Amino acid sequence: MDTKTKILESVIKESKNSSISKISTIGVSKAAGTSESNIYKIFKTKENLLAETFLYIDSKAAKYLNIDYSENDLSSHDKMTSLIYKIWRKYFDFFVKNTSYINYYSQFVTDNKLYKDEIRRRRTENYGKFHKLIEHVKNEINNYSGINFDFFFIVAQDTTLSICRRIAAKDLELSEENVLYSFHLIFDSVLNY
Repeated sequence: MDTKTKILESVIKESKNSSISKISTIGVSKAAGTSESNIYKIFKTKENLLAETFLYIDSKAAKYLNIDYSENDLSSHDKMTSLIYKIWRKYFDFFVKNTSYINYYSQFVTDNKLYKDEIRRRRTENYGKFHKLIEHVKNEINNYSGINFDFFFIVAQDTTLSICRRIAAKDLELSEENVLYSFHLIFDSVLNY
């Protein structure tokens, strides 16, 4: 593991026991086995370090979602929902398998000081191969339910991460029934609003 990755993973570990705003670059440097000056040499600022940590997790999630959807027929609501489930399920499984990322990731996306337009743009690039599907889903949700897609996405993401956090804490059983119920709770409730 290279120094940059060690630093990013150390930030994630440090966030497990505190809020990301309280993460110390001194603590991160000790955990990563490097100097604090080296962190600033690589990332320039603490804010950039925190942003790059989020994008590191996000790019790993995007790679995990490697699904070819280009040949899928999205002409019906049921077919579109089926494809969205496949993608959502991979996203869900990524965070269930990588529980150390949940706390950091969810804190970052809810922090308006950190989650800025530049980060949103770079995040969109991570999911570039899904752009056509996202646009289709966005139009479907906006037309079908009248609910703003951005609001829908935030609710879906926050709820998914919350469920993954409860599974990681063993407050909720990881069963196929609970996973399907979670999906329908998030998606069907919005689309049938």
